[in-house]
Amino acid sequence: MLIKSSFHDYYDTASAYGVDTECLYIRERKELEGKFKFEEPLATRWPDVEILKKRKKGVNYSYEVKIFVVGFCGALYPTVNILKSHKETVEEKEVNVVEKFHFYSSESLINFYEEEGFDLANGYESRYIDASPYKTKIHMVFDKSNYKKLLEEFRNHHTPVFVYGRLGKENKPTLVINERLSYYRFGHVKDSVTVFQDIFMYLSGVLGEKPKETVVISDKQKAAKKGHDSKYSFRKPPGGKRGKPPWR
Repeated sequence: MLIKSSFHDYYDTASAYGVDTECLYIRERKELEGKFKFEEPLATRWPDVEILKKRKKGVNYSYEVKIFVVGFCGALYPTVNILKSHKETVEEKEVNVVEKFHFYSSESLINFYEEEGFDLANGYESRYIDASPYKTKIHMVFDKSNYKKLLEEFRNHHTPVFVYGRLGKENKPTLVINERLSYYRFGHVKDSVTVFQDIFMYLSGVLGEKPKETVVISDKQKAAKKGHDSKYSFRKPPGGKRGKPPWR
């Protein structure tokens, strides 16, 4: 697979194992307005941005939580992105320290919250789903059946990769075609060689070009194509002497 792109992604290094130039991936990133309508119970407020607060050992921590759906080669991968930030004094200056996390399973996200000291077992309410325990909400976020309509976007945009979620400072719902997978730590799900091979197979197979149309021709045209286009095609033509081919 030959990749034509203005940016680098983590699986590009797999091209060192060989490139099939007949398969071209034009990886042009496009941001489109997110118009996807989610089904209940996520339809009301998803995807939203949630800000959580936690004070630990005298330090105030802020957690910006965003939900994304990564579309990859016909499959959907819900992921939760968390930016954990706090203030620190460095050389008499206050700086903002930010850590970035991505989670692709409810188990890993629940473990993270519990390690951070959030009480998820006692009915911590979510802004996404009213009056529901946070663990219940987390499991619903990673339930792929809630996003099944997004599967149509692969063929709608003829792409092996897209991401749906809230982007930018205004956090507008956005569909990103041919998004950079390294932004979402997709390497936690698939290694670079597997991603490269999967995209190659998806482009050349599922999204491959339509077979060329068959042109129907008459028997007369078939005969002419084979050189039998005169009245003497199947019998000896008149004239000519013995030993000499006719029409020469």
